[in-house]
Amino acid sequence: MRHPILSVSALLLLGCHSETGIILAVSGSSVDELEFNVAVQQDDATFIMAQEGTGGTYDVRGRNLRAEPYEHLLRQGDEAGAPLRVRVLVLGRVGGKDRSFAITEPPQPFMPDEVVRRALTLVSLGDSASVTRQSTGCFRVWQHASEKDRRWTLAVTDDRDCDGSKPPADCKDDNPAVHPGASEICDGVDNNCDGKYAESPQPCYAADSSGVCRKGTRPCGDAAGTGLGQTCSVSGTDPQMPTAYCDAYAACAGSSDPVGCTNQKLTPLEGQCTAELDSNLNTLCGGSLALEPLNSSTTCRWDIVDDGGWSVGLSDGSSSPTATIAICRPKLLLEPQSTPGGGKLLMEFVGDQGSEVVQASVGTTSVATCGVEPFVCSVKTP
Repeated sequence: MRHPILSVSALLLLGCHSETGIILAVSGSSVDELEFNVAVQQDDATFIMAQEGTGGTYDVRGRNLRAEPYEHLLRQGDEAGAPLRVRVLVLGRVGGKDRSFAITEPPQPFMPDEVVRRALTLVSLGDSASVTRQSTGCFRVWQHASEKDRRWTLAVTDDRDCDGSKPPADCKDDNPAVHPGASEICDGVDNNCDGKYAESPQPCYAADSSGVCRKGTRPCGDAAGTGLGQTCSVSGTDPQMPTAYCDAYAACAGSSDPVGCTNQKLTPLEGQCTAELDSNLNTLCGGSLALEPLNSSTTCRWDIVDDGGWSVGLSDGSSSPTATIAICRPKLLLEPQSTPGGGKLLMEFVGDQGSEVVQASVGTTSVATCGVEPFVCSVKTP
């Protein structure tokens, strides 16, 4: 099938009834550039990026788009044949970065022998909206509405679901969750296109007999990979996890991919610590720092879930260092050690105003004498 090509003109067609076209009038916040992306609807499920002459980036620096909308004309080619509908994604840029967007919703039809005008208003990108470039000519557009989330896709011909994989490697090109490299979950679908269903067992999170949250395994119900088994089995030798993981996993019990659901709910705060390394003895120096509550909680508990190979503990100043302490401002103690660790320090803060998981990398700075540089950690708070 030969796909129609839509030509673009900046000229306005006034009273031109022999033409077929759509004028897009873009208004909204001040931007430096407008980028137009056009997709032609081939059927009820697929948009095909028009190959040439339809998009483009235009300099609108200094233009007041609220007072004077930018007008962009799409014209249907003579060889179009069957009636077409198009979806247009407009990106507004400031300083080379996407800052706003507008999208035609619903898709716009060409009217025979008519030029129609459609108004588009740029929406600021932020907590309520985002545009992701999956690949060349492939976009995922998300906007939060009052009652439900809305998602749109602009996709190229050979990646209809805009997941970055193309047939034949992508065995289900109408589902962005199915593609090579996807996580195989217990839903009866070949998620990663390897010809197999989810293998038993599946990962899960649950408390052990002592109440410690651990990563365990959960059987996948049958040979077709449909239905998770009821019990998450853990042992005292399984990796310890922050309590928040078990709580989030329990809240995701109805999902076919509860681990994926858990990871979406939990985003660890990233931290960076720096400790002294004795350059003469190649030994890690000791140090301490005061931890602060990560929100306005007045009742707190800190846990060192995984020390990452570093000799660390929590202290209230009077007791011996421990992995768990129920105060809001304890000291994090780093003990001297001849072999510095190499993993990340995983801690959890639990307070009456909420909990946070902190994952911190620990680096070293070389000193001639211990005590010159303090042991410091910084955490990117939400």
